[in-house]
Amino acid sequence: MPLALWALTLSAFAIGTTEFVIVGLVPTIANDLGVSLPSA
Repeated sequence: MPLALWALTLSAFAIGTTEFVIVGLVPTIANDLGVSLPSA
């Protein structure tokens, strides 16, 4: 696999994973900050 394609694949995976992790943490962060889930 060419280096550029490998870098693009790894970057796309990392960005996608990061988004799902943040979405999973939103309820905890909202609770810690004392705001409702819809406003977070």
